[in-house]
Amino acid sequence: MGRNLKISVLAVLLAATAVAATAAAAAEMRTWNLNSSATMEAEIVGFPSPETVEVNRSDGKVSTLPTA
Repeated sequence: MGRNLKISVLAVLLAATAVAATAAAAAEMRTWNLNSSATMEAEIVGFPSPETVEVNRSDGKVSTLPTA
């Protein structure tokens, strides 16, 4: 690999790391009201399907919940 290519690859990797760190910092714990009238502290970590949301609960467990 040439030096310019190595520098370009390094720059792309650093930029991707910065974007990932910014996205992780943007996630925040929120209080969610469930249909059962219970509440849960959690942050959204993903959308595995259009019908579900994946959350990281304050107790460290990951749950998949319906979006409706």
